Amino acid sequence: MFKDNTLQFTFNDWKAGISSSAFSGIGEMRNLDPFSKVGSLKVGKKGIDIAPAAADDFAKHAVFDSENAILYVGLAGDGKLLSRSSGGTWSTLDTVSGDCHGLNVWKGYVLYASETHLNAFRITSPFYFDNWQSFEEGKRGLLDLPHQILVGVDDVVYVTDGKYIASLQEIPGQTFDADNASTFTWNAEALDLPDGYVASCLSEYGQYLIIGSYNSATLNRGSEANIYPWDKISASFGIPMRAKGNGVWQTISHNNRIYSLLDVNTGRIVETNLSSYRVLEELHLIEGGLTLHPDAVEIMLNEIMFGIGANSTNTTNCGVYGFKFNQSDGVDAGLLHLKSTVSGGTTGTQIGSVVDTGEGDYVVTWDNNNEYGIDLFSDTLQDAYGAYITTQQYIVGSKANPKQFKDIQIQLGKKLATGEGVKVWYRESQGDAWSVLFTFDFATYGAVSAVHDNVEIIDLSTVQLKVGLTAESTTSPEFLSLTIR
Repeated sequence: MFKDNTLQFTFNDWKAGISSSAFSGIGEMRNLDPFSKVGSLKVGKKGIDIAPAAADDFAKHAVFDSENAILYVGLAGDGKLLSRSSGGTWSTLDTVSGDCHGLNVWKGYVLYASETHLNAFRITSPFYFDNWQSFEEGKRGLLDLPHQILVGVDDVVYVTDGKYIASLQEIPGQTFDADNASTFTWNAEALDLPDGYVASCLSEYGQYLIIGSYNSATLNRGSEANIYPWDKISASFGIPMRAKGNGVWQTISHNNRIYSLLDVNTGRIVETNLSSYRVLEELHLIEGGLTLHPDAVEIMLNEIMFGIGANSTNTTNCGVYGFKFNQSDGVDAGLLHLKSTVSGGTTGTQIGSVVDTGEGDYVVTWDNNNEYGIDLFSDTLQDAYGAYITTQQYIVGSKANPKQFKDIQIQLGKKLATGEGVKVWYRESQGDAWSVLFTFDFATYGAVSAVHDNVEIIDLSTVQLKVGLTAESTTSPEFLSLTIR
């Protein structure tokens, strides 16, 4: 806020997260933790590539077997199925026929969807059942179809397949055995969507299977974003929720609501209870269009995480966006931020899968212009001031009466520790290069929680600030406020 010739930046300025533009609120907010101590900003987790050799193609799908603490990954290209043990050892379980289009774990098997078949890998006494069950549609002409695999609360497996939803279930009284057809039922047409539609993603909402879709009738995949609810019993789906947009690409249920990411042109986060819907956010930071993958959505600590990727090498600000409701302001107020950027960078990057691996850790798979990686976000925090927030661009004067600032104060919630620091930049207008204004770090000031010093900014009519934080491995400064007079 700029008032009485003073610029002050506090929790009230960032609690709503990224704004629609820097002229109305926060411009950017990336790699920060605004939740673990509400009212302060801390450094967020840093992604460490844990598979620089194993991931030699894009891992669009990954799943974590929490019972055995094993991460399974399916690759595009050569179609490898990989595993990573709790000790960090990678193994190639099989090189399979076809790219991975869906992955999940069920009853001692890794279920792997290729273009035209559901395949099964038996974990104990390892064996790969190639081309195990056939999809009804598999592939639509030259268009690859998503085959997202969801294990329902009813212990039935559901798989997207073009206009169809396939199902796999264990026969009552039997123990599932992929090599024994009398122990399971495979239905390649458990549900049909209308002609021309593609089931793109799945979630659950009470008794309903929630099916996001797009229309493939046109090259740009149409202007419809329909969500179809199905009670899993009836011969057909219920009344769909119809929205405008270029398809539904990710969907997840949380706190008795369904949250979906629509439209590869604008990236709109929509909330619905199936009777009505509202647009919560648009991803204004990203220009150039999106590529969205159905497994790149997760919930951790009541925060919804959407993996947002590029559809061109020039698309910027890609990564994992977090959205969390601010309970102190009621259910209508939420904070959107670029929660995590991957080690491969933020330009031209696709995000394949976002996976909760327990205890606040998560894995993100990525493709940066045919360079691939699997990042683990665990204990290591962002360094080199890679965690930062940019303020609104404030009008502080005029060309006839420009403003000068000569005094700066920074307040932290705890004393600085070794390696920690806060850096402040400024610029006069959008597109200008950032100039360093002040650095408040342990190396210069020692173990203190506040600083008051002299600075010099002259002849400004408008100004935007950037506040960066850096951590020492696992400890972070706790930023509370910045005041410039």
